[in-house]
Amino acid sequence: MAERPDYTTIRSRIRSYRLRCGMRQEDVAEKMHTSSQYVSRIENNGPISLNLLFTLAEIFSCTVCDFLAAGPDNSDEYLSHEIESKLLGCTPGQRKKVLKIMDILISKDEPEDEKTE
Repeated sequence: MAERPDYTTIRSRIRSYRLRCGMRQEDVAEKMHTSSQYVSRIENNGPISLNLLFTLAEIFSCTVCDFLAAGPDNSDEYLSHEIESKLLGCTPGQRKKVLKIMDILISKDEPEDEKTE
């Protein structure tokens, strides 16, 4: 039996690709000839169809598989893009806090993540 799609991950990836492309919801809506409210619903809890994924893949210059890849993607490129896309939504004050946290994590003698891999 095939695994059911993880719509939360798909929505997160749609948002990440939008931010990676430097686009606002309004920009995507314009390209889709729809409203920014519809794009917001797609990213939050609205219906997702295969046709929609093809349209978004064309807008973001990626493939439908980029949205549907099974499980979390832990590649360096994906993680870097995820961090970057989340930072784009932060205020300058929040970015300073994130930078401080990153400095603390990087300054540790032995990273916890590398011990478990």
